[in-house]
Amino acid sequence: MDEFIGGLIGLLLVLAILMLVTGFVFAPTPSVPPQPGVNLSGTYLVGPTGETALQRIAIGSFNISYIRSTRDIGLGSDYLHNGLLFGSNRMVYHLDEKDVESIDVFFTVAKTNSYAPLSIQVNGETVSERTYVPGEYTVPIDRGLFNESVTVEIAPQSSSWRIWAPTVYALEDVTLRVRSFSSQIKEHDFDVFETAYNNFQSGKITVMLDENVGQFNAEMNGQLIRSGAVKDVDVIRFNQSALKLGKNTVAFKPELNSVFSGTANMSIEYTSGIVSFLEVPFNVTRLQWENLATRSGTIRFTVVQVSKPGGLQVKLIGDSTELYSDFAKAEASQYEFKFGKNDVYLGANRVQIHSAAGALFSVKDVNVTL
Repeated sequence: MDEFIGGLIGLLLVLAILMLVTGFVFAPTPSVPPQPGVNLSGTYLVGPTGETALQRIAIGSFNISYIRSTRDIGLGSDYLHNGLLFGSNRMVYHLDEKDVESIDVFFTVAKTNSYAPLSIQVNGETVSERTYVPGEYTVPIDRGLFNESVTVEIAPQSSSWRIWAPTVYALEDVTLRVRSFSSQIKEHDFDVFETAYNNFQSGKITVMLDENVGQFNAEMNGQLIRSGAVKDVDVIRFNQSALKLGKNTVAFKPELNSVFSGTANMSIEYTSGIVSFLEVPFNVTRLQWENLATRSGTIRFTVVQVSKPGGLQVKLIGDSTELYSDFAKAEASQYEFKFGKNDVYLGANRVQIHSAAGALFSVKDVNVTL
């Protein structure tokens, strides 16, 4: 018996020596309660808060008018003839002008044989046909004959059976006195950026006038945005319905008896679309990371106010890699999200709370438990 006990003690001593040499120990795996990863107090705004931005468009200088004017167009002198054996010639003038109010034809007959009438036509319609004797003449033209352009033709008729000589009219100082409405407008093309159009807040045109007489019309893509008198420095406002995405045209058009000159510029105010999110860093130790193999970590926070409806998104980021993502409806409530070992890295991590579907809300008391 003593030998048996002595042998057992000897065996235990050998085992003890072996454990000391190899470092091998029998020990249970430690079990630790959940540890706090981070606890952030305070209230934070999450969502599209936005910042005001401007798209500026330089319209530049302009000089516009819509006035009644009178001018004389000199056609000079000519020796007009028309005969069977002598051929013919005529005086023709084409006036490419829409807003003609009246035309008078002035001329002097210096010499004629009066064999046939002298004809004056406007746009193919005869306005005068008579045999003239030497002298000075004025022929008014009915404005009902005017189109977008006016063609005046002066020609003698044929001497017909008088084959020995043509009809002759020697005309001098032939003049057209044209009374018309002279119109000058300003048009400027510009592009509206997609961000400015989609996030439009307000638009305005600032005009600075050196000459300011009459009534002023401003149009955007053919839509009237201002009509009437304007100040020497004035602001013309417009809304999004006047704009198009991409190419647009702004036009300044004066009313009758109006003259304007100066410079103009435009600005479109829009929300830049900046979206804020909440990010909270936390660290995961090796022991905490190993424990996540058997139990879940938890992200908790409270939404205290929802200013714009939508959703929220929770992310876990390790280095620059998104390891975890989950969504929920944004409402005033307490939230809890579970995650595991594969959703975080050993070491530095970040939890992020984002807005989804345009939601704007306030978050407080963010807590991460590992």
